[in-house]
Amino acid sequence: GHVADLRGVGRLEAQLTALKAEIDALPKLPSESHLVLRKILVNLRRLAGRLGELEQFFDAETIPERKSRLDHGLFVSHQPIDPKIFWSNLTLGSVVFRHSLRVAFACVFGYLLTRLINYGEHSYWVLLTIAFILKPAFSLTRERNVQRIIGTLGGGLFGVAVLYLVPGKEVQFGIMVLCMLGTYSFLRINYLAMVCFTTPFMLILFSFLGMPFLELAQERVFDTVLGCAIAFGTSVLLLPSWEADQLAGHLKGLLRANGSYLDLIISALEGRKVSQLSYKLARKELYVQTANFSASFQRMLNEPRNLQRSKKHLHPFIVLQHILFSNMATLATDLLRREPRVHAPVLVHSAQKALRTLQSSLSRLHAEKEEGSKEGAPAAEQAPAAEDSLMKEQLDYINQVCVDMDKALRNLGL
Repeated sequence: GHVADLRGVGRLEAQLTALKAEIDALPKLPSESHLVLRKILVNLRRLAGRLGELEQFFDAETIPERKSRLDHGLFVSHQPIDPKIFWSNLTLGSVVFRHSLRVAFACVFGYLLTRLINYGEHSYWVLLTIAFILKPAFSLTRERNVQRIIGTLGGGLFGVAVLYLVPGKEVQFGIMVLCMLGTYSFLRINYLAMVCFTTPFMLILFSFLGMPFLELAQERVFDTVLGCAIAFGTSVLLLPSWEADQLAGHLKGLLRANGSYLDLIISALEGRKVSQLSYKLARKELYVQTANFSASFQRMLNEPRNLQRSKKHLHPFIVLQHILFSNMATLATDLLRREPRVHAPVLVHSAQKALRTLQSSLSRLHAEKEEGSKEGAPAAEQAPAAEDSLMKEQLDYINQVCVDMDKALRNLGL
């Protein structure tokens, strides 16, 4: 029954074409704009296209054509085993090398300190805390510090309460098993929950081995606080890595991904066929670069205020990036859904103008200006066809967003 309903997609396309003609026939007043109606029409066309895809999916005649699939291995990042990668990181400019030095120094310092203090029989807890807490980014280290201390104190109180208030060994053993399951269940999901389950699990386990649990809980808290203090101090004082210093690299990757995505749109406007594989790879790269830049900005906000850079200018830039991506994705989806054809030169020129703006922004972050692949000569301004008028408005809006991003980038001072 549902498949039969989808047979009306062709009639829906005809109705949408008639609706577009009615919108084009509306009088153009200076105080009114039909851009909202045109955007609604674009969304309706996208819905009609998806319904058409569903109709083809359930059509028995097209099932053999769906056997070909994209090479999903291209969407996964691969790290080759190359000695050059190791040697290239043996420099203080490498974030990985600096983090390795911090971890090594913190562990050696923690080991020597536990030998001098000689407190308790489980001083290795200090080293385990340092290894788990210390992260390449300061904000992640601080977050893990807070979670580790809260989880240890909360779990320690729960474990002591169980050992004091629950007399039966069988019930204590059942609680210990549940805590063990919670520890390994949340190991890679929620660090705070994992620590809350680990502490009572260890206390109950060691109490079964005949150790005094109250002294054990005190030692556990002391070792945790000591390890957190060493890790936090090392992340601040020894070769710290601040997110503000990494913003330029994330910006370069983001602008390159924007340019590659817009380059595909230009190819489609010029009548060249764009494969689904190249389009999805460019879209995936833009997703990744946008997420990396946004995550870096959020981590910077958790760092000391005196080290945060251009915070009031970065937030508008991120908002503009999301606006740009959504508009380019809408335009690209509409272009790839249609048969390839050469569009009006004014449309190509508008897209090339936006691309040149992105390349200009990227060149500002480089010592040398990068060479553009699609600049070309400016096209003669001429009115586009009626069916391309909405696309011209979208491209002009994309170009304006690129200009606004370039202005925001100038204010960043990177």
